[in-house]
Amino acid sequence: MKYLNTNKSASYRRFCKTLELKNDPELIEEYKRVHTKDSVWPDITKGMKEVGIIDMEIHIHGTRLFMIMDTIPDFDHDKAMAKLSKKPASIRMGSICFPVSRNFVRCNSG
Repeated sequence: MKYLNTNKSASYRRFCKTLELKNDPELIEEYKRVHTKDSVWPDITKGMKEVGIIDMEIHIHGTRLFMIMDTIPDFDHDKAMAKLSKKPASIRMGSICFPVSRNFVRCNSG
């Protein structure tokens, strides 16, 4: 799903993603721990901003993760994610996140 907000104070695109997590409570808790506001590494948020991600929310219910990602209006998802995935902090974060994930579904129309 793609959403373009055009209110007076902001203009952005919204991407929503779902991820099925492995049914491993310890891995899920570690995933949650590293994604709390106080635990997110500054170089992760810096890298997100550099590729055009304005804000991101992550919600977890059981083994289902739901992500809301607000981006700049002309955000190219595939190019930005490829660039972000090559940043050293993202590679380190991936070592924590990938073991708990099963599959990612991007919900947008383009």
